[in-house]
Amino acid sequence: MKLQARQIDSFLSDPGEGVLGALIFGADQGLVSERAQKLAKTIVDDVSDPFRVSTLTNDDFRADPARLTDELTSQSLTGGRRVVFLRVGGGDIAKQLGPILEDVPGDTLLIVEAGALTARSGLRKMFEKEANLVSIACYSDDGRAIAGLIDEVLGANGLTVQPDAKNFLLKQLGSDRLVSRRELEKLALFVGEKPSVSLEDTVQIIGDSGALSLEEVAFAVADGDGDK
Repeated sequence: MKLQARQIDSFLSDPGEGVLGALIFGADQGLVSERAQKLAKTIVDDVSDPFRVSTLTNDDFRADPARLTDELTSQSLTGGRRVVFLRVGGGDIAKQLGPILEDVPGDTLLIVEAGALTARSGLRKMFEKEANLVSIACYSDDGRAIAGLIDEVLGANGLTVQPDAKNFLLKQLGSDRLVSRRELEKLALFVGEKPSVSLEDTVQIIGDSGALSLEEVAFAVADGDGDK
């Protein structure tokens, strides 16, 4: 089943019953990781719990596909549903993975994290056509998504952001969700107990202050020039 953009947030908050696995893929690996973690937390409170969470890489799977079967059929010693992360990068493992998912009993949730996959990818096709599998594409954040992330991270730290500072942040962030989040967290830590984030704050922490003076940045933001 292929999720549309408007369905993704709802699914990640509550995947419901009957979903065996989710493929989360895209060039924005920070967003892939963030969504994978959010989905896993609907099943387990602590994604580092070794009894309920396992992680396999593409190399692990190719070297020993039966290991994935073992992980998917294992029962947690502490009770509760389990999660298995399978991080495949750009590898297309559809031929090896398909038979495993057809025969796996139980309710362990498989979360496959992958890089950018074309529409012809066998892995994408498999997750898009099966009713108990879900495919989620992760594209680089647009302006609206970046603005929401800015408000989310800074708001969680009790901060508001001044308009010129927000415009500057919108120009600087967005290539990778995890990098953007880390930069905003670093900015919040720098601002500390001040009530709002100023343009000067953002330039000192995120901007290329070695190449631009604060005055030049201010003029660029005011003019809507993001190339300076």
